[in-house]
Amino acid sequence: MIVTKPYLTTLYEILKKIEGIKEERIVNDKTAN
Repeated sequence: MIVTKPYLTTLYEILKKIEGIKEERIVNDKTAN
């Protein structure tokens, strides 16, 4: 399967956003406790 670079970049950006949200939730949990 051939995947274009723009598609990979978009997918990577989405994954980074998801990871960022997870990190924010962890920080918020630590602060709340």
